[in-house]
Amino acid sequence: MSNYAFPSLLREDPRYFREGSGPFKKRLGHALASPFVTRSDAGGWRFNFSNVLGAVTAGGISNAYYPASDRGVGLMFSRAAIGILFGAVGATVAEFGPDLFRKMSRKLKLKASPASTAEASTF
Repeated sequence: MSNYAFPSLLREDPRYFREGSGPFKKRLGHALASPFVTRSDAGGWRFNFSNVLGAVTAGGISNAYYPASDRGVGLMFSRAAIGILFGAVGATVAEFGPDLFRKMSRKLKLKASPASTAEASTF
């Protein structure tokens, strides 16, 4: 619902756009705000209705799968909040993950330097 139906109806772009560079605080703020701010099809920024409505809809649908004692409006909104929180965590990983991967792969390449591979090949 958050990635197809609501964005199509509300003319929003559900994708996450990385900052990719800049100060850490700005990039972190961008990632944490992404569940609440998105680009419209017109190119401007606006409140992310599709993500919030999709999370609330998913929380409401999940009520059908729980016993009557575990249903309710409060539980629906808490499940929606958890979904939005995980979206913010995912955006943070998408923002900083490539940088961390690049940094880790450089360290692994340095450990596997030609001198260490030459010693290993003599055995």
